[in-house]
Amino acid sequence: VHQRVTETFRVGRVLLAGDAAHVNNPTGGMGMNSGVHDAQMLARNLIAVLRGADDALLDEYAAVRKNVATKMVQAMTDDNYKNLAASDQAMRDERDRKLREAVADPRKAREYLLRTAMLADRI
Repeated sequence: VHQRVTETFRVGRVLLAGDAAHVNNPTGGMGMNSGVHDAQMLARNLIAVLRGADDALLDEYAAVRKNVATKMVQAMTDDNYKNLAASDQAMRDERDRKLREAVADPRKAREYLLRTAMLADRI
């Protein structure tokens, strides 16, 4: 499994989002989640530019989403893979214990789902 992030999400009038901009381990659906967030931010900023806002908003999109892809998505997918591929029984037991705790506690379940859907910082 490999992970890659494009050097830039924008070159002139060309803007990249989703799998065209970043490829990562599919464990946990982080590529899909981050692609949806890319599209949402790009749409908002592109609409603003088309309505007369400074096109620096497109550079902002490119910088923010590249940072998320490199700093957050890749780290989360690495963690997801390590958790699922753990061969150490103690690590697997700890992972399972944390998941059972999240399932049993609605607050923890919500926090887990918001974090994995990349929505925790938006709510």
